[in-house]
Amino acid sequence: MRVQADTTVFALLDLTRPGLERVAELHAAGDDKAAAEALLDYYRRRTGVVCPDADPAGITITPEEQRWADEAMEHRFFVHKGYQPSYFYGDDIDWRYWPVKDNELRWQLHRHYWFIPLAKCYYTTGDAKYIDAWMDQYTDWVKKNPLDGVERLKAAGASEAEIAAEKENIRFAWRPMEAGRRLQDLLTEFALTIHSPRFTPRFLNLFLRTYRQHADHILHNYSKQGNHLLFEAQRMLFAGIYFPEFREAAEWRRSGIEILNREIGVQVYPDGMQFELDFGYHIAAIDIFLKALGMARANGYEGEFPASYIE
Repeated sequence: MRVQADTTVFALLDLTRPGLERVAELHAAGDDKAAAEALLDYYRRRTGVVCPDADPAGITITPEEQRWADEAMEHRFFVHKGYQPSYFYGDDIDWRYWPVKDNELRWQLHRHYWFIPLAKCYYTTGDAKYIDAWMDQYTDWVKKNPLDGVERLKAAGASEAEIAAEKENIRFAWRPMEAGRRLQDLLTEFALTIHSPRFTPRFLNLFLRTYRQHADHILHNYSKQGNHLLFEAQRMLFAGIYFPEFREAAEWRRSGIEILNREIGVQVYPDGMQFELDFGYHIAAIDIFLKALGMARANGYEGEFPASYIE
């Protein structure tokens, strides 16, 4: 008898971890509907994992964030401070809309700056319209921006023009910098919404699958150098710490730590300045190195850092 490979979300997780016993039992029995419900319950009850950037305590909304969230309800997305008022992306969201031919405008659309404000508004008000907007828009983004979109079109016999347009879209939607930003912000969005009755087992399935896809994509497509590489490494470390349930979590942490430890010697001059010689990047680099170590210490992973980094 041929054993069929497990292609469910549960195959991505280490179900031998403490707290996941019930999930493992139900999955092994073939009751994945109940297993998904148990997994959601696990994440709602989970303790011992903290992220300063995703701490629900003391959440407040700035007037700017409130505006971004309210605009997002109408599909007017804040993408770039240089292009205001925010553009309307359609009732049926067009993630390829390019109102001004500025690459940054299209790249930064895929950073979803308005998602955390939506989550914050839901957390502070309890108004379901905010979490519904976040879940609907993220689900729509996942559907319309598949990482394997080119392969799908080729298999379907699409035209060369359609395939070229899909390649261009992936270049913007899945650049490691944008994927890394989503990887980071999804932690806060998750922390602020996981206890909502609107957050369903089905959405958790989509969330975990795409989260792992983001991390795996970055792992194999890091930027070559500079502040982008630092951001991506830090975000991979955060992913491996905040979601230790993933089978590859230890590899994500190791990858992030190795890059940060190496790059602190490459990107920081003896006088302490970051080698791109831009004050903004310099401040960002300091923040990256400090937050990475802080996240590790807060969750008991400091021992995975080499002594050279800590010193």
